[in-house]
Amino acid sequence: MNYFKPYKYEYRYGNRKKSASAFTDKCAGRSKTLRSLFALSLILLGVVLASAKIIKPYAKSLALYNTQKPLFSPVLGYKTGPEKDFSFEELKFEELKRYSDKTSVQTRNAPEKFYLTIPKLGIYKAEVKINDTSLSPDKMLGHYAGTALPGESYNSFIYGHAVFEDYFDPTNYKTMFSTLPKLLAGDTFYINYLDKTYKYIVTMKKTVEPKDVNPYENFYPDVPNNSTVSLMTCVPPGRKDFRLLIIGSLVKQGN
Repeated sequence: MNYFKPYKYEYRYGNRKKSASAFTDKCAGRSKTLRSLFALSLILLGVVLASAKIIKPYAKSLALYNTQKPLFSPVLGYKTGPEKDFSFEELKFEELKRYSDKTSVQTRNAPEKFYLTIPKLGIYKAEVKINDTSLSPDKMLGHYAGTALPGESYNSFIYGHAVFEDYFDPTNYKTMFSTLPKLLAGDTFYINYLDKTYKYIVTMKKTVEPKDVNPYENFYPDVPNNSTVSLMTCVPPGRKDFRLLIIGSLVKQGN
């Protein structure tokens, strides 16, 4: 009598394989989801940075000059700073020379530079290159050739770069005039030239199209031997649609 029935032990992998496959699929799904979330986070971060660094400053720039119609439509990202080879092309017009009744500074015994200080804007002893012909003041502010030197009669013309105000650096000549629009009538600035300090008070502020800029303009023709300084940059800040002119009249000079 056979009391024991033999059994054949078989190890089946079917369920185990199925379980392992499900686990692998589940992990792959989670990994894919994490990658998607990470990619989405990067996109959101990019949007936030773009808003903070480009869109917000650009919108702020438009708001400051919302009554003026742009001469062209700038592209976001293209106007975040001074263009690589940007220069004030309008100052090259040869016909402007006819407005000058003064001898070119090339024939005068003038130093290479003088210094501009605008306390309200945090600008101190910025270098201004006398008789600058590059028209691209990247390393120094420019003094337009043939215009008056500090303390002389008529107008001394100084120009510099501007970018979005958020990028303003009072020590960087590529951004130095970004906050120039903040100057108002009654504000003061100073020029150090030949060991003398000249104090100017802002008496005029106007915005013109580039074609209307005249470095030799006499802003107060009815005032004999008046001495003025005009500071020019591009506006709105971060764009180059128009030119802002800040005119200061000499009120004091001394050592």
